[in-house]
Amino acid sequence: MGQSAPTPTPRTQRPARLTPQQRRQQLKQQEMQKPLRAVEQVRRRQPTLKEQWQAQREANAAAREAKAMERKRKKEALHAELMAQQKQAEDEQENVDDVDDDADLAGGGSDGDDGCLQNAEEEAMLAQARINAQLAAFQAFMQNNPDLEEGLDSADADPASMFDREAMPAAALKVAQHGGCTGGSGGLGDRDDDEAIANVSVHSSDYADEELMQGLDDLDEELEQEFLNRIDVLQQQVAEHKQQSLAYLREHNDKAAALQELQKAKQIEAQIKQLLDEHATPLRVQIEEQQTKIVELENLVATRKQQSVATLRGGDKPTALTLLKEARGFESQLEEAKATLAALKKEKEKQLRSKGEE
Repeated sequence: MGQSAPTPTPRTQRPARLTPQQRRQQLKQQEMQKPLRAVEQVRRRQPTLKEQWQAQREANAAAREAKAMERKRKKEALHAELMAQQKQAEDEQENVDDVDDDADLAGGGSDGDDGCLQNAEEEAMLAQARINAQLAAFQAFMQNNPDLEEGLDSADADPASMFDREAMPAAALKVAQHGGCTGGSGGLGDRDDDEAIANVSVHSSDYADEELMQGLDDLDEELEQEFLNRIDVLQQQVAEHKQQSLAYLREHNDKAAALQELQKAKQIEAQIKQLLDEHATPLRVQIEEQQTKIVELENLVATRKQQSVATLRGGDKPTALTLLKEARGFESQLEEAKATLAALKKEKEKQLRSKGEE
């Protein structure tokens, strides 16, 4: 048998049918609630501009710490290499002294043997003086020039290559000429070698005293904090304009005023983005980058000049001329980098002066 049809409910028990005006009001309320839910979802899903900026600053700080650790490791490796070379030179000197003593006990020898022993002794003394000079130059430079550590980032795989004999500054040559070699020749090599070495420069500029640098860093941090506070104020203004826009739309149904407030919020957001783009690379970071670039260019100029001198001694004049031209090109880039660094320092001093006047 078939199922019986459901008993219809009386019309008086059914819900009242919405009028067209009530239906429009219901749809309007639903439309007004949708943007609010979407905005809340976006806010929960995406970090604010301030959070993004702080995350970027933390990442930059971590990168600077990693670079500092790498420079420290290279510095220690360089010091260990120099100490190993000094010990090796001392061992060679002891071996030469033993051979000389054995020759004296044997009653002398031929003039050729005496000449070989004398040459070996002079070479050992020369190596000893060279290592002493390198170690003295290294210690003096590390004490007087803290910014020299930046140049270690661009060093070769062999840390001792930065203090090669032909790349040592004139101060290291003077130490080698006056110390460690009391007999035989009084210098490290020929006069031509000394003149060639004198033309090679790997020096770096001196820093001001540590207290002044610390004070400048503190002022830089204050400027950074002032910038972040300014961003906070602008973001608060954006939130206020958006809230006012919603108020005009919901309470007064004034779309023109709501749109005007929304446009103001968009303008302030564009201003925030422009400020962040301009402030993405602080002057302090730009100055550090230029200093690193200058050290790298100085090393490139020194290397090309060394290679040019060595190639010229080998008889290959065209290659030596090519290397010299490359060195000249790097020198022009070096001058441009120094000019850029000077301009950045002036800009930073200008900011610091304006901060002090305020």
